[in-house]
Amino acid sequence: MHLIGYLLLIIIFLIVCALAVLNAQQVTFNYLLGSLNLPLILLLLIVFVSGLIIGMLLILLSRIKCKVNKAQSV
Repeated sequence: MHLIGYLLLIIIFLIVCALAVLNAQQVTFNYLLGSLNLPLILLLLIVFVSGLIIGMLLILLSRIKCKVNKAQSV
């Protein structure tokens, strides 16, 4: 079972490396206060990690709300 997990990690790592090589060109990211030039893969990584963090926070808040509701009903 551990072998399958390691194989999946290696495959994911290779896919991420391929994406990094294929998306190395510079892009301009415009935001409210200015703009920033950075590699496309870095921008994709920032957006992906931001989405993960927001999703994890929403799940955490939902669990806390369920525990509070469960404690109040008892």
